[in-house]
Amino acid sequence: MDILNLERGKGKTTYLIMKSHMTQIPILTATIGSKDYVKIEAERMGLDIPEPLTVKDLTGDNARGRIKPYRLLVDEMPAVLQTVLGVTIDTATMTERDLV
Repeated sequence: MDILNLERGKGKTTYLIMKSHMTQIPILTATIGSKDYVKIEAERMGLDIPEPLTVKDLTGDNARGRIKPYRLLVDEMPAVLQTVLGVTIDTATMTERDLV
């Protein structure tokens, strides 16, 4: 797993859109608003990407009968994690290593 840690407005979502276009791996977002933003930016960039997904798309009623993708690109990981758990994350740690 690669972690792209940059300040706001420094190109994280743009990077994911380009990677999604090249790999056809969908982008996971926390909210419908962020999903719509990804779609608008991809269109503005003239790039074809798979339909972005929200946490609800994978876990809510929308997930019934849906085949989950094998791989995902996660935009704004802290927001996604907080949405999945339903709590505010104060501190998190991780060890960067290859995960299959």
